[in-house]
Amino acid sequence: MAKGVLCFFYEICYEDEFEIIEEGENPDLTPKFTIDEQTEPIIISESGLSIYPNPAQTEITVSINKSDVYLKHIELYDIFGRLLIKQIINKSTDIIPINNILDGVYVMKIYLSGGEVEIVKMVKKQ
Repeated sequence: MAKGVLCFFYEICYEDEFEIIEEGENPDLTPKFTIDEQTEPIIISESGLSIYPNPAQTEITVSINKSDVYLKHIELYDIFGRLLIKQIINKSTDIIPINNILDGVYVMKIYLSGGEVEIVKMVKKQ
């Protein structure tokens, strides 16, 4: 259901990946991917927006490296679409405190001064 909510409301859609295992086979139960904490900024869009670390523990830094565009405000939603944090920024870099939310996957909507809206998945973990 959470994937459907993310896809419908935020246009963050994931394709389910299924693997058929024949009876009697011993499937490899190791994870297919790991989430490593990013400490360096990762540019996530053509607008030069970067968010780090992701996953985060206590705070997340959001910045844009274009001189003519700045961050207007940020909204953080849980997977059910409930608004948890709304922060007005009006500058090119800001730190969002997230130590008061539970571990999990969240959706950030970042509004830029040029009218663009970027939607990013953010993970909170201890």
